[in-house]
Amino acid sequence: MNFMPKTQIFHSLQEACEFANVVEPKHIIFDGKYHPADIHGDPNGANDARILLFKDKSGGIVWNWKAEEEKQKTLFFFSENYSRKGIKRTPLLNQTTQQINIKNIKAQELCFLLWEHAVFAKNDHPYLIKKKIEAQGDLKELSIDTLINIIGYCPKSSGKPLRGRILLAFRGNSEHQLCTVDFIDETGLKTSLYGGLSKGSFWSAQPLCFDFPLQREIALAEGVATAISIKNLFLIDSVAVSGCSNFIHVAKSMKAKNPKISLHIFADVGNGMEAALKAAQETDSKFYLPKFTKEMNVEFKKLYGKNPTDFNDYSIIAGV
Repeated sequence: MNFMPKTQIFHSLQEACEFANVVEPKHIIFDGKYHPADIHGDPNGANDARILLFKDKSGGIVWNWKAEEEKQKTLFFFSENYSRKGIKRTPLLNQTTQQINIKNIKAQELCFLLWEHAVFAKNDHPYLIKKKIEAQGDLKELSIDTLINIIGYCPKSSGKPLRGRILLAFRGNSEHQLCTVDFIDETGLKTSLYGGLSKGSFWSAQPLCFDFPLQREIALAEGVATAISIKNLFLIDSVAVSGCSNFIHVAKSMKAKNPKISLHIFADVGNGMEAALKAAQETDSKFYLPKFTKEMNVEFKKLYGKNPTDFNDYSIIAGV
């Protein structure tokens, strides 16, 4: 799992800290940011844990990345804010910046709940079959009915409601913080969780550490299927940035985290090429476009009724 280890839900900060083996802080700040905390009984564990408290004071997150996976990250809600039906929502504040922050934090809460209810994606999912790829990373799935029950609305793409088995691609950032989740239905309709923080976030086809030389290079693609195909084609760790406009934000954040890392930006043929190229130029990253022969275009159009545009299409034609 890349950004969100298995999560336990508790009803107090004390319970969450005890479970994660983290020292409960003497002073708490409800600012929606991660703050350093110490690990119990670890002489080298000072400031190694993290605690985040939601701005609306409904609860928070305790994270001990050194613990075994099932104890790494705990989510808690103070008892008056939690019920068997889910999380009690509080009204958004009027100030724009506060609205954005609260929406982001609430979306993060929903991501945790989605993670708990979802199962790892199966390779018989119609979208994966269509794209001729297998599930990788922390890709999960839920039925549309369960998804609606958890998030409280039916996700739509260009006005069309998503249906059937929904793939969930959880997106984090270079600080390993969970940000949002993308939804993909059986036909390929895509959208993201309302309120999630998309800028600078990405889905990863494998765990990433960002520490050089352990992590020497990363490939950036637009979508999940393309990222998986690039990993299969070029045997390189890959991520999906979910849109060409996000290439620059993800690339800059990765370079800030690790200036020595080598980034490879894999663009789609079409409208997103310029944004991808600009991101590559501004971050000193390598830039790639799929090259399709006339025969490839004819073969792909015969199968799918359109011209190929990305490295997933290339992988399908090449049979990789």
